[in-house]
Amino acid sequence: LAAVARTRGTGRVWAIDTFQGTREGGTQYRSIENYDGHTLPAFTDRIERAGVQELVTPLVGLTTEVAKRYAGRPISFLPIDADHSYEGVRADFESWSPHVGPGGIIVFHDYALAEVARFVDQDIPGYKTVFIRPGLAAHNVFAVTKCVSTPITAPPPGSSVPNPKPESVGVV
Repeated sequence: LAAVARTRGTGRVWAIDTFQGTREGGTQYRSIENYDGHTLPAFTDRIERAGVQELVTPLVGLTTEVAKRYAGRPISFLPIDADHSYEGVRADFESWSPHVGPGGIIVFHDYALAEVARFVDQDIPGYKTVFIRPGLAAHNVFAVTKCVSTPITAPPPGSSVPNPKPESVGVV
């Protein structure tokens, strides 16, 4: 994502993570032991080696807590890929979608997982702030677009969606 921001000459990546190997249900990935319990130093090192440290800002904490204090510019591309439980995906969407600008894309990674698909298939159609486009982008990726204004119905197929100049990219 940072490479895209650099190539376009605009944008910023906000990497939101606990950097403690947490996963669903408050458990931890066993591999966290290889990093003395905290992956932020390894993440920072990789970002510096890639030469994109001026474009990437790590925001340490639970995604829903970081969303409460996020004061950056509107997000144009929001990948949701944290807690894969139904409740976690819903909480991330509800916490972060208000920060997505009109025409911004919200991507649900790991759509192949039952709980992610359940939220997307069951709940997303009820939200009036997004419409399902482009939809299923790959077997494991589902994307929706933030409405320019709250529509009563989704725009007709083939209509264009404004594509504002991206300002920020969030990674949840």
